Amino acid sequence: MRDIKFKYYYENIFRKEIITKIRDIDEIESIEFDIVNLESSHLKLLNRCLFTGMIDKNGKEIYEGDIVKENDDLFVVCYIDREASYYAIPCNTKSIDEDCMRYKTPYEAFLNGCHCIEFDNLYDKQVVGNIYENQEILKGGNDE
Repeated sequence: MRDIKFKYYYENIFRKEIITKIRDIDEIESIEFDIVNLESSHLKLLNRCLFTGMIDKNGKEIYEGDIVKENDDLFVVCYIDREASYYAIPCNTKSIDEDCMRYKTPYEAFLNGCHCIEFDNLYDKQVVGNIYENQEILKGGNDE
């Protein structure tokens, strides 16, 4: 059976920090989730990202919105409904399509014809961050 998990991104509205929580489907469907979900009134939900079912080369789970690195290229993982598949969309100037940097989201880049790679085709991928906590990577401020 497929492992169904979500990574939730919250912003602490007082401390202006990002908090992440991973929940599996059993926890989400349980009665206790209603209590856990109300754990804090000072957290604003930014997004929930589905686990892709894939693991990077270091054994880390890969979620939608993760920034992955292959060689010197950075990509954002997203699910394209129209293609019913996960894609890795270039997001830095070392990538194949430098022009893709001008779009606000990977999906917008995809819709405007930016080069994307079916996620299964990234063989040596490594999670280096995500679009919620690591904006500096997307702007070229950190190149792990």
